[in-house]
Amino acid sequence: MSGPGIPAVHSGEDVNATTYAWRRLDLEGVTFVRLEQGDDAVRVEGHEICVEGAERWAARFVIELDGRWEHRSTVVEVTAAGGTRELRLDGLAGRDVLDLAGNPFTNALVLRTRDVPVGGGTEVLAAYVETPRLTVRPVAQRYRRLAADRWEYADDEYGASEFTVDADGVVVDYQGLATRLG
Repeated sequence: MSGPGIPAVHSGEDVNATTYAWRRLDLEGVTFVRLEQGDDAVRVEGHEICVEGAERWAARFVIELDGRWEHRSTVVEVTAAGGTRELRLDGLAGRDVLDLAGNPFTNALVLRTRDVPVGGGTEVLAAYVETPRLTVRPVAQRYRRLAADRWEYADDEYGASEFTVDADGVVVDYQGLATRLG
């Protein structure tokens, strides 16, 4: 099933598919991601269901990347009490990566495209998409590799946090944000 503007999942192709789920720690909610990897394309499809105080909302997103994990397009739909809204981003002219606020998976978009040795770091300019508002703004983000499976994330607005990753560079536990289920 696909919603307005969100393309259907690829079918009939040989792709490597993996799923992930996290419990959010910064608010009541869960995040689910399905990752499809092929030779020439990567597709990240997922959902978030969240409660922030009296506000309840759900987000559905599809991120299309090329085989080098570089951004092609993103569609995010948010459904809340006021209805459903959609945001589309094609390419990221002048920005390094996409970051969906509160989504632990989008860190992999940085880690999978950079070879950072332990003790080293990298800085990216992210197109930071805030849900449920669907605002987009540039945020300079810094990543420092503390160990083979441990990183520090920092930016000037939210400060620094540590997170651990699996062998594929996907977040397992993110301090104050999310912890992987299962």
